[in-house]
Amino acid sequence: MKRRMLVSLAVFPLLVFDVAMGIAGWCESQSNICVYFFYGAGCLSCEGIAPYISQLEDKYEQLIVCKFEVHGNRSNLSLLNSLFDKYGVSEDLREIPTVFLCNKCLIGEKQITGELEGIIHDLLGTGCVCPSVEEPSKMLTPISLLVVTWAALADSVNPCAIGVLIFLFSLLSASKDKDRLFRVGLAYVASIYLAYFLFGLGIISTIQVAGLSYGFYRFVGILAIIIGILNVKDFLRYRSLGFAMEIPQSLKSKLNSILTTATNPIAAFTSGFAVCLLELPCTGGPYFYILGLMAEKTTRASATPLLLYYNLIFVLPLILITVITYFGVSSIQRMTHLRYVSTRLLHLIIGTTMIALGALTLLGLI
Repeated sequence: MKRRMLVSLAVFPLLVFDVAMGIAGWCESQSNICVYFFYGAGCLSCEGIAPYISQLEDKYEQLIVCKFEVHGNRSNLSLLNSLFDKYGVSEDLREIPTVFLCNKCLIGEKQITGELEGIIHDLLGTGCVCPSVEEPSKMLTPISLLVVTWAALADSVNPCAIGVLIFLFSLLSASKDKDRLFRVGLAYVASIYLAYFLFGLGIISTIQVAGLSYGFYRFVGILAIIIGILNVKDFLRYRSLGFAMEIPQSLKSKLNSILTTATNPIAAFTSGFAVCLLELPCTGGPYFYILGLMAEKTTRASATPLLLYYNLIFVLPLILITVITYFGVSSIQRMTHLRYVSTRLLHLIIGTTMIALGALTLLGLI
């Protein structure tokens, strides 16, 4: 039951996105009169016009008002400017509150109160679909594509993800059944891949629907620098300040108990979703940065293949470890030893990468 809940949490943002799209379609119904109302928090004229808009909604059943706050929502501001461009509104006349319906653009409290109801009354017999605007497609630049690859490579050598897989293999090594170990390993890696993909797609959809893409993008730039500094700290003096950028000790016992049940491919696959969430405090830094980048720079459709690509790079070392173990190229004991001796170096790689990405973001170069 817990595992099903975890999967539901990963998929939930996708459902939110689909519901939002359904609402947009409802606003465009031919039988209704659709109005776009743009306002800003703290705008006195907007506060003065809001009760009037509400009265019209109550008076006319066909009237559907789609409201857009622009002071705190960069996506809504972009939509407003796109509609201004489409309706041919000059720069000096652009202000809020503003109402769009059919081929009309009403700007300011005086024009809205003076003309809006008359236009609505004339449209009662015919209806009016929502104003449309062709939003420019959002695509990553070649530099940003390089950044996605760069962050994925840094994330792929994360000592947490590698250590968890090696620990799983150490639990299975006593059976001497290499075929079972291989199947369990691949099932676990497939689960991690799918869980991270669903989680990432859900986060991007939620951020974009909420109109928080730009704010989140700037936030992850700052967060990347902080995470980078803490990882460099672990390279210079491991576990200084009383902690390391790894899975917290409080979660390791839960993680170990989950892995002990992964004795067959099906159990390993279902366990991977829980492990994914427990690993996030350690592995989430580069991934959250990329999710912020994609939420700002791409649409959900164009983000999907990029997420598939990112997560493929992320799990490549795990696939390699599984293959190496199966063919006996290296023992589990040796890989465990290499993982421990290379931990500080891996923290340096992740740390310098995150600091560089964060700085490039804050400088507006990505």
